[in-house]
Amino acid sequence: PELVAQYLAHDLDWRPFQEKFYVLPLDRKNRSLGKYLLSVGTLTSTVAHPREVFRLSIVAAAAGVIVSHNHPS
Repeated sequence: PELVAQYLAHDLDWRPFQEKFYVLPLDRKNRSLGKYLLSVGTLTSTVAHPREVFRLSIVAAAAGVIVSHNHPS
């Protein structure tokens, strides 16, 4: 979790006003294949459909996936 937090630190503001949902597809050695901002919501919510998470992971030919979002509220 600490490495993921460091990897996303620049993208997830320390005082954000909107929730953001990221998808990080991984190769078989758990290295990131990219960083995709799936959705940006409001102060208290964001929407991320599983279909979109899986689509990004399949297109990237990922062996694993990490999903992450912040809680500005």
